Amino acid sequence: MWSEYQATFDWINHNLPANVPLAASSDVVFYLYTDHPTFYTFFASLRRKNGKFTADSIPLLMESLDYYHIQYLVAEPHMTARVIRRPMNQIAENLLKAFPKRFQKVYSGPRGAILIYKILPAKS
Repeated sequence: MWSEYQATFDWINHNLPANVPLAASSDVVFYLYTDHPTFYTFFASLRRKNGKFTADSIPLLMESLDYYHIQYLVAEPHMTARVIRRPMNQIAENLLKAFPKRFQKVYSGPRGAILIYKILPAKS
């Protein structure tokens, strides 16, 4: 799996403008290996009530991505203890499902485990 991340870092470093902000669940890792500003997109970043996500969690996250001018979403597998539990992080999956016209796939890792989507502007 690490080779998939390394190929993704390489692609980012060669294909995206410097300092373009990324949203990723492994935000610190992407920052360290690409020097791009990152925005954390994982369960802890969503609003909850009584331990459950509220209906407005994903729309609020999309608003935050827009507010902070995040331009790319990195969709990684959901992993625990280095084992893939889901093919895609649930937050990325929910964003793509809720706002399909806002995301354009621009990269797929060598094994297709990591995807990068350009976040398109909201239509007024």
